[in-house]
Amino acid sequence: MTNDTLNRASRLLDDIAELLDQLGESLRRERELIGKDAVALETNAADKSRLVNEIEQLNQELFLTAATRDIQSWVDARGDQRLRHQWNGCLEKMRACSHLNMLNATLIEQQQQKVIDLLTILSGNETGNTTYDAHGETHTMGLKRSLGKS
Repeated sequence: MTNDTLNRASRLLDDIAELLDQLGESLRRERELIGKDAVALETNAADKSRLVNEIEQLNQELFLTAATRDIQSWVDARGDQRLRHQWNGCLEKMRACSHLNMLNATLIEQQQQKVIDLLTILSGNETGNTTYDAHGETHTMGLKRSLGKS
């Protein structure tokens, strides 16, 4: 293993770490925009996609440089503390980005459900809520009034 290979891997890990920082910022920005600014959210999504693609491209270069897809084992076998520190930092940042992405996905699903619920109410297709009276009989409570005239 040459120093050139280790140096190349180190530079790639630095570049990946920088892009992961940017991705984390993009995901935090996305969280702030969900349900507030669809245009800015769309712009942010394009930026996020570009960052993910760049990270993937650098990962592929790292796999080629290390001649393996098992970077953890490769780094461990090198015994280079700097490389190990860089790799572990990238792993932490990847986990943080993954967590932020899952949180954002949950928020987006909640926003979509709110829109679906509102559209259901506005379209008059609301089935209503079933309630029980003191005798255990069911009653459907729904909208009994018109929202407007045509």
